[in-house]
Parts: sequence; structure tokens; C-alpha cells
Amino acid sequence: MRKSLCFGCGRWFRSRIPGIQPFQRASESFQEMVYQQHLDGINRSCLGRREGIGASTVQRYFLRHLQRRARQDHAPVCSQVLGIDGRFFTRKKGFATTFCDLKNHRSCDVTLGR
Repeated sequence: MRKSLCFGCGRWFRSRIPGIQPFQRASESFQEMVYQQHLDGINRSCLGRREGIGASTVQRYFLRHLQRRARQDHAPVCSQVLGIDGRFFTRKKGFATTFCDLKNHRSCDVTLGR
């Protein structure tokens, strides 16, 4: 967000800058670059001096992107809303039970039996 003065009424207003999230002072691409350099082995104090930010800011950017990557890699194991449906499959095999995640509209598993 950037504070600007409205020429018509003389009031201050906040306008969004493309690429910068609300309540952030750096763009996502800059934060990703800091994350990648810290992941490559540059320590946070050197990286902070090089980029003109504090060491704690480097750590905060790194942890934020690390948590984001962990959420992307590891989806929740249990669904919040589980749907169960039993159907007659074949005479030889009998019934088949389908488990599905009703919140995300995905089929989780199909097992033989009731």
C-alpha cells in the first residue's frame, strides 16, 4: 500500500501497488529471491546487509515461504466432510464402498465390501 494525496479533495488515501500483498513492504518475487538465496546457504546477516533489510526480516521471509511450501507438499490427510456410499458391484465381488471428500469434491478411496 502506498499513501497518496488526492488532488481533488486534499485527503490521503491508500492505493495498492501490483505485486505487493497487503501489510507487506516487499513484493512476492523479492521475498522468494531472499528465500532462495537463504536456502542456497547465504546466512541471514550477510543476506540482510546485501539486500538492505534486517536479519530478522530475512528469517521471517524464509519461514513464511517454508511454511507455504510445506502446505503445498503435504495436503491434509483427513477430509473434514466424508461421504460414504455403498453399491452392489458384481456377483463375484459383491459390494463396493466409495469414500469421498464432500468439501473438495474428490474421491478418496474405493474398497470392496460393506
